[in-house]
Amino acid sequence: MHSEQKHPKSNWEVYFGTFWSHSGSDHAGTERSVGRYFYWDREEWIIPSIYSCSDGLVIDFIKKISIDSIRHFTDKWHLNSGSSDEDFSDEQLVSIQLDNPLVIEIRPEIILNGKTQPCSNSCSICWNPLLSENKGDKIHAVIEHYHLDPSFGWAVCRSSFPWRNGEHQICSLSVQIQPEPQEIPGPHFHVNASGSQFSFIYSPTGTRHTLTVQEYTAEQIPKELSNDTNRESPSYVTIMGYTIHPALPPHCLTLSDCAGSDKPRIIHVKTPKNPESCTESDIIGGADGPTAIFLSKPDASKHILYAASSAHFQPVMDVEWRMTFHEQLKSDICVDLI
Repeated sequence: MHSEQKHPKSNWEVYFGTFWSHSGSDHAGTERSVGRYFYWDREEWIIPSIYSCSDGLVIDFIKKISIDSIRHFTDKWHLNSGSSDEDFSDEQLVSIQLDNPLVIEIRPEIILNGKTQPCSNSCSICWNPLLSENKGDKIHAVIEHYHLDPSFGWAVCRSSFPWRNGEHQICSLSVQIQPEPQEIPGPHFHVNASGSQFSFIYSPTGTRHTLTVQEYTAEQIPKELSNDTNRESPSYVTIMGYTIHPALPPHCLTLSDCAGSDKPRIIHVKTPKNPESCTESDIIGGADGPTAIFLSKPDASKHILYAASSAHFQPVMDVEWRMTFHEQLKSDICVDLI
């Protein structure tokens, strides 16, 4: 990458908060090349430039990915240009997201003139060299503007940082980058009554924890909540109230039903041949995909957490639950820019 090269403004304009397109009246940001290269957990990263806009700073964070790691990922999951989410279970999609080297999920903040300012919004795109056609002109513009080698994979996160108290002068600037927590598939288990227990190990600490069921009931969602008179939706869910000992850190675990919800059923009203005769209703299977219901409402007084199963037309008490852990897999990093 040639960081000092000037680029035609007509071919490359960056605006605050609008990311890859622009329809407002504000002016494009002024580019300042920083050309900062760094390694983060054995990954090669680049912050090529910052952009000073009227409302704040825009920074591009770029991760370089080898074609071998992309090929290993696609071969492992048998992915091709025709693959879609419908080819995989929800749990498989979690694992695919975790394995995907082209994913970039960060939570950056800047330290401008000694004062910390969080990111207001971000957007990501990627370049996959194994695809004959990478979708959209936006990633092509990034590759061309920063002179990135198209034989590698590139994940790009563009983030906006509002000016703090109208401060536009940059005397010093660094970025603190925190990885977003990742979803990690956990064990499956069955419980069917209050008092049932399940023991598991929380991998970040290696500590064994015990989930104890405090409440286990089937409840029906009020049908009046649905405004669709042409379809009948499944209304029975199994509610589980549980405690975990020793307690886990907040927001590090979710529980969900391994089975999907029943599909809504279309209610077809036949038109009688004799207008005076009674109508007859038939219920047939709908084409809509399954829906899922997830519930988490901590009970502060009893330290009880709650989870809800998928929805069904009949109560289902023998639910196969699955755990999903939310873990930060690498440490924060601070990079000086100016």
